[in-house]
Amino acid sequence: MTLFDEVVEQIDGAVHWLGLSCLVESKDFADKTVDITPIAKLRNQLLRRPAGQGERI
Repeated sequence: MTLFDEVVEQIDGAVHWLGLSCLVESKDFADKTVDITPIAKLRNQLLRRPAGQGERI
């Protein structure tokens, strides 16, 4: 996406799965250390959620 002739955002791909469509953006952190704490917290919160009662999309 451009804004005033400058690239401000790039979408890296799209995923379509079981009726769910998502745009994907990735970052290159090969030269940096990334703190995984926020991802671990989100994972733990999702694991504590009760299982769904069937799929309703």
